[in-house]
Amino acid sequence: MLKSMTGFGQGEASDNRHKIKIEIRSINHRYMEISVKSSGMLKSFERKASEELKKNFSRGKFEFFLNLDYDTSEPLKEIEIDRKLAESYIKALKELKDTYSLSGEITVTDVAKQRDIFILKELQDDESCIERIFESALSQAINAIRESRISEGSIIEKDIKERVLDILKIIQQIDEKKESFLLAYKDKLLERIKKISSGIEIDTGKIEEQVVLFAEKSDITEEVLRAKTHLEKFLKLLEENEPVGRKMDFYIQEINREINTMSSKSSSVIVSEAAVIVKAELEKIREQVQNVE
Repeated sequence: MLKSMTGFGQGEASDNRHKIKIEIRSINHRYMEISVKSSGMLKSFERKASEELKKNFSRGKFEFFLNLDYDTSEPLKEIEIDRKLAESYIKALKELKDTYSLSGEITVTDVAKQRDIFILKELQDDESCIERIFESALSQAINAIRESRISEGSIIEKDIKERVLDILKIIQQIDEKKESFLLAYKDKLLERIKKISSGIEIDTGKIEEQVVLFAEKSDITEEVLRAKTHLEKFLKLLEENEPVGRKMDFYIQEINREINTMSSKSSSVIVSEAAVIVKAELEKIREQVQNVE
């Protein structure tokens, strides 16, 4: 099962005060590269985000976006009462009343007018609560981008498999016809000799010797066998769950090398034309493999 290096995933989690949104984007890269963009409290979680990515993926260029919002319907500040100061005010008001025989009762309004007994404080974020929300959003985002990369990978896998099977058919056709290439060369050689011999007796032994030399130089049996073996191993890689992008790239180079050797050794037009088609297909496969993890 192939996995693409291109993908997108996001996750959200919240409580009654905080909301965390995480987005992850990835594209192809030779190695693993991670950049994280965040602000405020979430900066302390950047390392954890990177570590989780490394646990789940092996290649790709990743961009992380971490965002923390606050629920504005909930108060962001709280009021505390300086009780000692309030008691001092109440005591002072009572003394004033008793000392000067003032009428009336001391009320909440009287005390509330003393503004300095009220302390306005910013609500402190609970880091353990933030971490719990962050982990939930991160898990969602990683699962989403994994599914995205698998989905994209299945499309790539289908295309690659079809092309590899087409190449195998072409190689098989070359294998089946390679004996006929030698016979065609022998017939062509005899025809040319007859044209220039003008009644001179032909030494068939020399002709056979020339045919044998040609057969040795143009024999592509080993190249055909190696190309088939590489292609079959390539197909097996499609079934693996581990990252196989680098292995595929290696086999493409090896198959390409065998095709070039076949083309240079054989004088057959059929082989030359087949080599052009195979090399074009290999290039398309190589382009797809560049995006395989």
